[in-house]
Amino acid sequence: MFDPYPAGQPLSFERVVFPEMLTRGLAVHGFIWSGYWLDMGTPAKYLQAQWDVLQKTVPFPMVAAEKSPGVWVSPTAVCHETAQLTAPCFVGDRVQVGPQAEIPAQTVVGADSSINRAIAPGLYPPGSLLP
Repeated sequence: MFDPYPAGQPLSFERVVFPEMLTRGLAVHGFIWSGYWLDMGTPAKYLQAQWDVLQKTVPFPMVAAEKSPGVWVSPTAVCHETAQLTAPCFVGDRVQVGPQAEIPAQTVVGADSSINRAIAPGLYPPGSLLP
């Protein structure tokens, strides 16, 4: 089905894939959904999905513990008692949060990161080092 499209390039399902499937006579099915749905096709929308999970807009099984309302911390993360974490935020697996750390609202810190200073809101990929 995806053979005609170059790998690693943006591809619009609603503008390209679905119309071409119909042109080729392939079956296209759908269903009515009344629950949460978000097209995560852009970085901004992906970020919005992260916030929606953290703010419980969408049900999602979190493996992290909610240390305080909206502050999610992986059981393998280590947070210093003086670190400041503001909801909503998420601290991933094996993250080290030092005594000088300030993790603001709307922040996701990926696994194996180390934070020991004030950071800006956003997504920090796994392995981020912010001493």
